[in-house]
Amino acid sequence: MSDYPEIKEYFEKATPDILDDLAKLVSIKSRSVERKSCEEALDFVLGRADELGFETRKGKYGDVGTVTYGDGNETLGILVHVDVVPEGDREKWNTDPFELVLKDGHLYGRGVVDDKGPVIASLYAMKYLKDSGIRPGKKIMLIVGTREEIVWEDMDHFKEEFPLPDYGFSPDGAFPIYNRENGYMDVELIFTEPLLKGDEDIRGGSATNSIPAEASAIINGELLRYKGKNAHSSVPEMGVNAIALMCEELAEKTGYGFAKLSQAARAELARIIREYILASPELVLLFVLVDSRHDIGKIDLDFIRDLGENGVPFAIIFTKGDKQGPNVLAAQVEKDRQILLEEWEELPPMFVSSAQTGAGKEDILSYIENVLANL
Repeated sequence: MSDYPEIKEYFEKATPDILDDLAKLVSIKSRSVERKSCEEALDFVLGRADELGFETRKGKYGDVGTVTYGDGNETLGILVHVDVVPEGDREKWNTDPFELVLKDGHLYGRGVVDDKGPVIASLYAMKYLKDSGIRPGKKIMLIVGTREEIVWEDMDHFKEEFPLPDYGFSPDGAFPIYNRENGYMDVELIFTEPLLKGDEDIRGGSATNSIPAEASAIINGELLRYKGKNAHSSVPEMGVNAIALMCEELAEKTGYGFAKLSQAARAELARIIREYILASPELVLLFVLVDSRHDIGKIDLDFIRDLGENGVPFAIIFTKGDKQGPNVLAAQVEKDRQILLEEWEELPPMFVSSAQTGAGKEDILSYIENVLANL
């Protein structure tokens, strides 16, 4: 920036206006699932762009709009969005998530980084060009979406109504630029079977792209709450999944879950699992979870034997490694090893883990990386 003093001076003077616009945008509670609030945020950006003298256009569905500047047959698209992931547990915020706060040189507020800050920054970058009399030879189009955190139907509507840009980038990641990202998939499982008797309500999480920090269940009239740690789904190792904690505890309740199923239901579930494992061409490794507090059971032994007979590569993870002292744990794992050695000449890789303490995580991740590297 020191090589361009006029740019630095311009933005130093513009900083109060930039922060004022960002504060107003942050104050709009534009959670992705709340379309009215998202459209309100879109209208604010387009209205502000109008005031700054830009050409704007709003799509007929009210979920996407554009701000354009410059001339030329080709277009540079800047893809931004004004929707945000729900703020989660307010008690874990040190400031109001919908109030812009400057503290110790940092800005706090929902969307400051993803992606309301970049929306305002991009708008003022275009304003700098305009105020400086720089007329680019290509058209610049700021594409403002409202559904980026969920289903992206705003982009389907954009493609329906607007011409696609020839070039583009999204100021929604680390600087300078990533030129590609890993693909990912949102998977929605729908169960048509009724809840088991006594199960009145089970729920958890607030967004598909974040690790759920809260979950709850009402079982036989008792409300059970579970607390985890929120994190973006791209870095799940930084969070603690409250739904997983809930399932783990509920599965241990006497007479609950699998133990409550009829013999016919158990057999059908076993058939579904077996067919999936044996017919999956993408499967390169299967982890078998064994409770480290108990002797390895007949169901586990039968399952492991079936994997071996069918040549399915697998490893064993002894779970709940934090529930016993180290000597008791080591003795139980060794006992299970000896049970397995009665049928196996060579044992599969084994790990001891704990979801609570994170024990074993690094070894398991390293093993997975090894397996993938040797495919």
